[in-house]
Amino acid sequence: MFPLEANGRDKFVDWLVVQPGYRERELAKAMSSTQVARFEVLSVQPNGG
Repeated sequence: MFPLEANGRDKFVDWLVVQPGYRERELAKAMSSTQVARFEVLSVQPNGG
């Protein structure tokens, strides 16, 4: 995503955690991972119309 010290980080996290499809556990796993990996932190479904 971006460095912990990045400007705007807090606003982004505030926005992220209220989004439908946000997965807090996946974010926690990503933050503690020491390996190269992908984590689905936000799952957004396409609009049906």
